[in-house]
Amino acid sequence: GLYKKIQKLAAQLPGLQSVIQEEVYQTEIKECCKYYEDYPLLRQKLTVLANQLPEVFYNGLYSAAAGLTIATELKLSKVEIRATFIGGLLHNSGFLHLDPALIESEGDLEHEDNRSVQAHPIIAKHFFEQIPGLPKLFAEAVGDHHERNDGTGYPKHKFGEELSMASQIIAFTDAIITAYKSCEHHGDYAHQLMMTVMQFNNSVHF
Repeated sequence: GLYKKIQKLAAQLPGLQSVIQEEVYQTEIKECCKYYEDYPLLRQKLTVLANQLPEVFYNGLYSAAAGLTIATELKLSKVEIRATFIGGLLHNSGFLHLDPALIESEGDLEHEDNRSVQAHPIIAKHFFEQIPGLPKLFAEAVGDHHERNDGTGYPKHKFGEELSMASQIIAFTDAIITAYKSCEHHGDYAHQLMMTVMQFNNSVHF
């Protein structure tokens, strides 16, 4: 199940594993995985994501696990922790509805293509809004995960006071993934360089 997939991913990332193996985080992860199992539409979407966009899927697993530890450390409410975890899993699920070539592009996109890519949070939010019984915060968390504290994000250029903590934790874990990818070819120095990159971005997050 989902819990085993997260454990398998963590085993490949010593930094993540050393954190989530602590009892308090293990308890929260198990509870969130159990909560996720109660929503067939979430399970179906994650399965499709794993099959069609495996890298996006694995990034979602990381975002969910790392985000949960941050939310727990900040002593957020149960619904905020769940929104951070579930939202982290599927925050990029909107990519399933875009041209795969746009997702794989490593260069600068044309204006219209860039607008298409920036629609993925809106698509994911719409999906979450259609799930019966899911708290409103979940949809907000995925819809706002590219918004930034200083108003430079998208799709609505919201400012910090308009944003949930869950959405910004997901934004932060997303930034960690991006920073690591840009540094991983440096081997043993990757983590140190990644931390430097993150510090340059400290004005855009809470």
